[in-house]
Amino acid sequence: PEWIGFIESEQGAYESSIRERLLSISPPTIDRVLKPWKAQKGISLTRAGSFRDQIPIQENLWDIKLPGYMEIDTVAHCGGSILGEYVHTITMVDIASTWTEVRAVFGKGSTGIVKSIEDIENSLPFELLGYDSDNGTEVLNQHILRYFRTEREERNRKPVLMTRSRAYRKNDNAHVEQRNNSINRRWLGYERLDFSEITPLVDFYFRSIICPLMNHFFPSFKLLDKRRCQSRTQRIYAEPQTPYSRLINSDAIGDQRKAILREQHASLNPLAIRRQQKHYQRLIDTSIKLLRLGQPPTGLLAVPSRADRPSPFAQLQMPEVLPLRKKYGS
Repeated sequence: PEWIGFIESEQGAYESSIRERLLSISPPTIDRVLKPWKAQKGISLTRAGSFRDQIPIQENLWDIKLPGYMEIDTVAHCGGSILGEYVHTITMVDIASTWTEVRAVFGKGSTGIVKSIEDIENSLPFELLGYDSDNGTEVLNQHILRYFRTEREERNRKPVLMTRSRAYRKNDNAHVEQRNNSINRRWLGYERLDFSEITPLVDFYFRSIICPLMNHFFPSFKLLDKRRCQSRTQRIYAEPQTPYSRLINSDAIGDQRKAILREQHASLNPLAIRRQQKHYQRLIDTSIKLLRLGQPPTGLLAVPSRADRPSPFAQLQMPEVLPLRKKYGS
């Protein structure tokens, strides 16, 4: 419903009958209409890490009400072939609010992964309390253990609770697995991105365009309860809300963070963001084609770096001046 006002301001008012149909359409009908455009699933590249015995298994994260407990996963943009190096996108989703952040790295080295996790943490409108991953080496290794445990103890900060899913049980990470398809694949597709030059553009695309669009203007359902009725399970859902609305209505978020969120929301227009999304999607496609022809598209890849676009929540996450971290291996 929030989009209708923006659409009518640019394209004119809807007829009353069309407005009623738009507001009354059910999710199953939407799925049925969009079924021909649904993309096919990709391949899994998860390999078990050697440090998983140090992390407890958590298989039930459905009832968490406090923002800050997040699931993480990676998506390989390899185009069906795992040979060589290529871009990976890192997705972290908050279980309570469904707030989602995505970053891009080239390869699966620990340096890029940890820097992306740190950038995501600084961009969150809440404090990071929990980190839940699968058993893959890229998201569960000694560098991440140090980042969430040892370094925080050295800085007198509370360590983050680290948990992992059971092996070969994707439903243990259902929140982030669903967003791998609805965000990463939906907005970037299955194209092979095997040029490191494209990584900053993909990172900017998700960080500054896709994530604000999804977090502020795309509502989602949250499961309230499950009831067993003889041989069937009845699921009861709350009214769909955007991640932004859930955080604004949460008592766990302070007034200062809510004020920043409201200021961000007031500055966003979903239709303008969609136009930006289409522009940058074409830019990514054009850049890949030029790179494959051996013509580096220098002008096309000029996007602000992460350091040039700091989050207003960064100082709230880490108020003290932190010492330089030891260099991570790749």
